[in-house]
Amino acid sequence: MKKHIIYIGLMCTFFVASISMEAQENKKNIKRTECSFSSHLGYSYMIDGIAGLSSLSEEYNDKLRSGIAWDLQFDFRQSRFTAGFLFSLYTSKGKTDYTSDRIFINYVVPQFGFYLLLPEQSDISVKMVGGIGYIMYRNNSRVFGNERKIKENFIGLNFGLSGIYRLSSHIGFSMEAKLIASDKYKFNVNYHGNTYEVNQEFPLTHISISAGINYIF
Repeated sequence: MKKHIIYIGLMCTFFVASISMEAQENKKNIKRTECSFSSHLGYSYMIDGIAGLSSLSEEYNDKLRSGIAWDLQFDFRQSRFTAGFLFSLYTSKGKTDYTSDRIFINYVVPQFGFYLLLPEQSDISVKMVGGIGYIMYRNNSRVFGNERKIKENFIGLNFGLSGIYRLSSHIGFSMEAKLIASDKYKFNVNYHGNTYEVNQEFPLTHISISAGINYIF
């Protein structure tokens, strides 16, 4: 029994040492200037609820304010500083006996930031980014079988914090928390061939928590 324990202990020690040596080797290969593509998938929550729905029910609003978040990012890093682009998508859907909604919120932004912890210093790097971009809101809904649409475009801003773990010199695993904020006080509804202007607060601020893969080169 003792021999088995010693054997397992030696194997574990060898495994940990191998990982440590690989991590050190990866650090040697990390450049101070590099580019990366990343994609994340996760959960998003509309902080102030979601406007423009076909139903005024609070229960229905609470259901659609939670949705799926997906993004695609490109980053260029020069030492501690980073610049790049973000494309983000929020989507959710729901229906009642007489209505239905399918929400899409696209966000495109050039973003800038800096690394709080550099990849040369640790296997885990941490970066903070932000920017001012363009939001495209779409709601394809139906009321009593009739088509109802909302299309609005306006300015938003974002702030993100992410941690990246290097699996190798070119592949990383990352987790990210992101806030996209915007507000508007009127919007247009196209229903049954007619367009109506609605003077109502139109909050679209949402926070996302997601995980994904980075390709670094």
